[in-house]
Amino acid sequence: MLGKLIKHEFKDTMRLFLPMFGFIAVLTPIFSLMMSLGNNYDEEAGAALSVVFGSGIAGYFLLLFGLIIVTQILIVMRFYRTMASTEAYLTFTLPAKPGQIVFSKWLVAMIWYIISCIVAVVSILIVLLIATPITFQNIGYALSKMYEFIDFSNLLTILLLGLFALISLSVSILQMYASVMIGQLARTHRVALSIGVYLGLSQGVQIVLAILSIPFVLIFPDIESENIILLLCCLIYGVLSAAYYITTYLLTTKKLNVK
Repeated sequence: MLGKLIKHEFKDTMRLFLPMFGFIAVLTPIFSLMMSLGNNYDEEAGAALSVVFGSGIAGYFLLLFGLIIVTQILIVMRFYRTMASTEAYLTFTLPAKPGQIVFSKWLVAMIWYIISCIVAVVSILIVLLIATPITFQNIGYALSKMYEFIDFSNLLTILLLGLFALISLSVSILQMYASVMIGQLARTHRVALSIGVYLGLSQGVQIVLAILSIPFVLIFPDIESENIILLLCCLIYGVLSAAYYITTYLLTTKKLNVK
């Protein structure tokens, strides 16, 4: 059943994300050409093309910023609509356990987040190739130099960095889920409460982490191993991720207040 839930979630969310990626695919070359024109203006057309150049840069940065923000909005809207609104009646008529439903939504959201990051990287490469003198050969040369300088003897550091990135992404998604499920406990103003809970959790976690870091620094003032620091960060964020998941699961099974 879990496989069917994941397949269904992909099919439904695809209708939200594919148009956004298509929008990025269309606008990225347009903004790149605007920047390219602005880079090659002469003195006579300087004023007009400098405006084109500035508009291209501003538009592109807004596009990248919008990609991340819209990804978050689509993920949380999808979760709210299927888990805390009237549509939740249909969701929970499925022959699946609440844990499977939450897990399928989390997994699909993680994948879409990763795809959004890949789209952003590809978009940046397109801008570099169109709007700057950089070529594929330059990029290949830069990557080869990076490969030479990477110390693969310390492969553990690279793996821990990748693990920390994934856990941080998981925390971001599950924090939104937990906020929605806490917000749905209210009879009115559920969205406002969910946003307030999310902001409160974000600030609260930062404060707690800052406080916990003080005794750690005092006890281990001479720690220099980046692997130990990364491992501790992975453990802390892993605990946070588990706490948000358990909160979401318990509220889904015990305190669901569909409206």
